[in-house]
Amino acid sequence: MENLASVVGKNLTALRKAKGMTQIQLATEIHYSDKSISKWENGYALPSVDILADFAAYYGVTVDYLITEQSEQAITETVEKEEQRSSPNKIIVCAMAATLIIFAAILILISSFLNNLQGGAHNTHYWPVLTWALSITFFVEGILCWRFFHRRWIVIVMFSLFGWFLIGSFAFHFWWTDGRDVWYVLSAAIPYQVILVLALNWKRPIHKAKAVEPPKEENNEEKAS
Repeated sequence: MENLASVVGKNLTALRKAKGMTQIQLATEIHYSDKSISKWENGYALPSVDILADFAAYYGVTVDYLITEQSEQAITETVEKEEQRSSPNKIIVCAMAATLIIFAAILILISSFLNNLQGGAHNTHYWPVLTWALSITFFVEGILCWRFFHRRWIVIVMFSLFGWFLIGSFAFHFWWTDGRDVWYVLSAAIPYQVILVLALNWKRPIHKAKAVEPPKEENNEEKAS
């Protein structure tokens, strides 16, 4: 029978992988170092009860679940059920964040339009606020997707749209307000896109704790000096 540290380590490893996370991402989420997580997952040490409780709360299981040997299939099903249960709430949060930003932009647009009417001016410089709002929306959605769903491709898409809309907003702002043709700045989005993809796919090497070797048994046949 495997020792308790090994059982807990295998369960923690399977739970993390079922959520599609790296040790570094998990360390950021639960505020423990990636070295400690590596040590626990490899069975080099047994987490204390309070740490096990933190893991249990994060994965939506019980401490007893973590210290009992589980199959990978059972763990995968557990994680899927937990994600299905929490996904609607996460999607609602993402939708509400986007709605609030767009709503704020529309209020600014309407307010500027009414002020211009009252002042008798015909300034339409406030229209670019919509493109700025879209870039902010994609930035916020990227952060939320990184925190909630841990799917790298979704984060890449969101931050890619943020970068393109942000740079495009500069170009549109100058073109709309001053008539200057600065669309060439969109070329800056290409190196941004390359750096983004490389950065989000770069994996820092995990520093694993060294296994503590058990003391060697003395050879009974060895003569005493």
